[in-house]
Parts: sequence; structure tokens; C-alpha cells
Amino acid sequence: MRAQHATECELLVMKCVWMNPDKELSMPAINELVNKTYDKDWAPQTVSTFLKRLRNRGFLEAERRGRSFVYHSLIDAEEYKAATVMDCCEFWCNGDAAKMIEIVKNDRGLSQEEVKKIKELL
Repeated sequence: MRAQHATECELLVMKCVWMNPDKELSMPAINELVNKTYDKDWAPQTVSTFLKRLRNRGFLEAERRGRSFVYHSLIDAEEYKAATVMDCCEFWCNGDAAKMIEIVKNDRGLSQEEVKKIKELL
């Protein structure tokens, strides 16, 4: 599965939806979550635009509740993460997972706990 394209800002909106899968999130609730969680100062119209784009790309569905809408994810967060990582590995590392880990190690280093987890995975 290839990851669907979304901008970084749109993904911040999606992360708020994914972090609250059991809540019925309206645009004002998502706006508040994005601003609070990611230290943004986005106007409601900005979030509304991102929600519209995400609906058009098939990331979200909107369900009418009274005079407003609540939003639900159509894409599983874990599947999206996996597809994004695989796309990155294929594009930048030609499918070489060891090269990808090497990049992370060289860029920011790996904690002993991360090294332990990687060894356990192998």
C-alpha cells in the first residue's frame, strides 16, 4: 500500500482525529486540539479548509450531527504509518531498511533502549 499524500498541516489534523478514535470530533473540537497539542494558532477557517481537503482525498468522512458535522477517519493510523515508512524507505534508501536505520543513527543517534528493541526485532 502506498501512503496517500497529505501535507504536514493536514497530518496534524489527522493525528488529532487518530488520537481520539472514540470521540465524535467537530471542527471546533479539532481546531482546539490542534492548537493546544501542536502549539498552533490556527483560525477555524484554516482547520475547516484542511478538513475539506482531507475529506476530498478520502482520509475523513463527515457525519451531520444537528447543524454541524463530526469527523471520522477512513484510514487506519498504523496502516498509514507503515505505508509512509515503507514509501520513505523505498524512495530514499532503495528498499534498504539497514540504510534507513543507519540514517537515523547518524542523524540523531540511537538510545540503548532503541538498540535493544532493534536487536530483539532481528
